[in-house]
Amino acid sequence: MEPLYSRMQILTLGLIITVAFVGGRITRRLKLGETTGQIIGGVLIGPHIASIIGLFFSSHPGLRQYGALTPIYFTLDNRIDLYSLIVNRFHFIVYLYAIVLVFSLSFALKQIDLLKTDKRLVMITLSQNIATFLIVFIGIKFTGLSSLTALVIAAIATATAQGTTLLLIDKAQMENSYRLIASRMLIINSLFNIILFSLLISIIVLVKQDSSIGETLLRTGLDAVVATLLGGLIYLTFKVVLRGKLRSNAQVNSSATAGTTPEIILFLFGLAALIIGVGLYRQMPFLFTAVVFALLVSKDESLNSLVTVKLYKILHFLNPLIFGIIGASLPLADYSLYLIPVLLLVAGLRFVGKFFVTSASIRLLMPEPKLAATLPLVILPMSGLAAAQAVIAMEVIGAIESSEIMLIVIPLIMIFDMFGSNSTIKALDRWKSWTVTDTLPSAEATLSLSDMLRVHKLTAHSRETAIFELAQLFVKDEVIQQAIEVSKPVMEREQLSSTAVGNGFALPHCRLPDINRPLIALGWSEKPFQWNNPDEQIDVIFLLISPTQDVELHLSTMKMLGKFLSGEQAMNNLRNSLNEDTIDQFIIEIDSKIRPD
Repeated sequence: MEPLYSRMQILTLGLIITVAFVGGRITRRLKLGETTGQIIGGVLIGPHIASIIGLFFSSHPGLRQYGALTPIYFTLDNRIDLYSLIVNRFHFIVYLYAIVLVFSLSFALKQIDLLKTDKRLVMITLSQNIATFLIVFIGIKFTGLSSLTALVIAAIATATAQGTTLLLIDKAQMENSYRLIASRMLIINSLFNIILFSLLISIIVLVKQDSSIGETLLRTGLDAVVATLLGGLIYLTFKVVLRGKLRSNAQVNSSATAGTTPEIILFLFGLAALIIGVGLYRQMPFLFTAVVFALLVSKDESLNSLVTVKLYKILHFLNPLIFGIIGASLPLADYSLYLIPVLLLVAGLRFVGKFFVTSASIRLLMPEPKLAATLPLVILPMSGLAAAQAVIAMEVIGAIESSEIMLIVIPLIMIFDMFGSNSTIKALDRWKSWTVTDTLPSAEATLSLSDMLRVHKLTAHSRETAIFELAQLFVKDEVIQQAIEVSKPVMEREQLSSTAVGNGFALPHCRLPDINRPLIALGWSEKPFQWNNPDEQIDVIFLLISPTQDVELHLSTMKMLGKFLSGEQAMNNLRNSLNEDTIDQFIIEIDSKIRPD
């Protein structure tokens, strides 16, 4: 049996990856979403479809005489149950994927500094999540499904496709304050979803064990504490094991060889397996443990040189395997036509919560029409995390409710993959081209300060080191390979004449051949330092790089920055926004004032 089991495992794995990959490519070409095709591919080669095929061949025994069909009859007669068992045992891969997906929050958290998030954005994100959860839960209850099913689906409905959306933002080159706002909203959304789902599953498991309310709340609280301690232990293990790597990275330039290596990624998967194993054994919220680990790593500056890879990019390559397994695991035997109107109802209610509540909250709390028109569309997709949570619920809860959850959540993901991803792309394109009209044909009309800017608090205390430190931002964004590509020509320009513009501001700049649009790094220091001579004390720097081949665009950008820096009140407002950590919203609001009339 063992050799046969191993052979069928390998064959099944190959089938899932291949068919899901092809299915994803087909639906992507049809603009129906890649995830949709991957799930459909998994369904087509899953054990439930195999059983249907088996019924056909069983009802046509005469076909056995054809030699080419002998392997099919042999498999159907003896191996369907084994095939189903193998697919279900692949669920541990989905668990690993979910944990590492949560780990990927550590990279995003290092980039956005969540503690500096505008309180209004936090309120907007929490309000739409709470509204989505309540709206979906109440709606499902009216359909007659159990409270357990309604609670789990409502919790999963709050999830967004963080990795997929960030990939779309990267592809659209939204490396700016808009990206910062969108990323912060996605991260807060993910944290809310993971914590809510984890605690809810823990409570449901205890309730199904006939625990009293008091005992359930006590054990849930204890499980959360243990999960937190385990997350801290895993973090300490990660740091101690890699302390040699940290020392070696400290001796090299951060723009050179330091970074997340394949061995570190493999180690992360190993830690993920440990978290899952302990979590399942102790019946505690292991996704919560992963969140604690990600938060601790994100706040540890000594790990900056290691956590440099965008893990969501790596996980994206695993999607055919993950969604293929999920598609193959769908319990189609429990499918009922009654679930179709429930699915459509949930999709509509989720859209109301995610789109309309978000849009209304933005207009109420931070009145910015462009954000209200685009951000609600950016958070519509849901994929990896939601799918993994559906599988976890199926494994942990059991019973008929788990089938209903899978048969509603997975098609729900497909709906928002088909329409949500396309809506996100259109929203990003709309933002980037918002001011381009027939009446504004000049290069300056296409410029947006928020589309070009990245902000950084300086640790440097001299002109040379400050410029180099800001140039590192372009290295991190993969715009250039090494910081010296920017710092050298900028310093050569400084030798000709100082770029200090007065009132503590400096505007160093250069033009580069290998970029296609202007980019700006805004650096600020709590303590002014000397720029070109003792009379020039600088605390705010705008480092501008623009394409060599487009002189007009370079001059237009300089003109736009000139407008931005004109007036003592504007500069005071800028400094205040930097000190109060509201620079992202300030830049978006100021954009409308510095564009041409």
